[in-house]
Amino acid sequence: MKIRTISMMIPLAAFLSAQEPEPTASNSGGVAVADPDIGASEVRDQDPFADVGHASGYGLDRVPEQRLAEARETLRLRIEVWELNSREMAIRLDQLEGKEAVAAWRRELLPGPARLVHAPVLSLEAKSRSSIESIVEQIYPTEYEPPEVLPAEAIEPLLESDKNGSLSEVIGKLATAATPTAFETRNTGLSVEAEIHPVSVDDGSWDLSLSLEDVQQTGKANYGDEELHLQMPVFTLFRAGGLLRVEAGHWQVLSAATAPRKAEQAESDQSWLVLLRIDPAR
Repeated sequence: MKIRTISMMIPLAAFLSAQEPEPTASNSGGVAVADPDIGASEVRDQDPFADVGHASGYGLDRVPEQRLAEARETLRLRIEVWELNSREMAIRLDQLEGKEAVAAWRRELLPGPARLVHAPVLSLEAKSRSSIESIVEQIYPTEYEPPEVLPAEAIEPLLESDKNGSLSEVIGKLATAATPTAFETRNTGLSVEAEIHPVSVDDGSWDLSLSLEDVQQTGKANYGDEELHLQMPVFTLFRAGGLLRVEAGHWQVLSAATAPRKAEQAESDQSWLVLLRIDPAR
């Protein structure tokens, strides 16, 4: 299962440069026919507009034939990312004893003052992979062209005819501001991918492979003279996951780390605590 909530801005040049796929000619009269050996995903990739802006592509996956003869249990994976004071979290971690201790702690967090940052939920089939994304495709400049200084003999006649001063302001900006000439895109937001397998030697437990990533643009950094306006974005990254064994029906701690801080912000005294739980889907 794949779920995406995407906000993006695509330069017009990306559409103007796209080319329609050439038809495949058969051996009978040059009539274009579909190749029976091409899968649904390969046909989708031939459309230049199908996956614009997506690094991994997005569309319907074909159902493998072997799944039709398999019985697979469906589970619900819940993940919560909490922001709370690092000292208070360390004290509480020392007090956790028993399977229900984490669930009791979570019940205390729900009313506040801790902040619930993310709470994604995924439905997972055994031996299958699921993903969810909520992203903004952030476009930012990577190369600049230096400002062009107009010769004095060209500027003076213009300034003399400038009665309200608006032209002077424009000329001043042209003489100082650099012009971006190349751009890149980075996905900002939350991405989660998970895969789960049953554990034959431990009934009720599952081996979970999990990747959680949160990327945010937290500010901009100036390079060179401020009047040149050479700015580059500052991104923060929070990542958690790995391969772990999970007992169904119980909340457990996945990880805890310093909360991502904004650009030029001092080290934060807040931490992001990641909890997760797996339950049979009903």
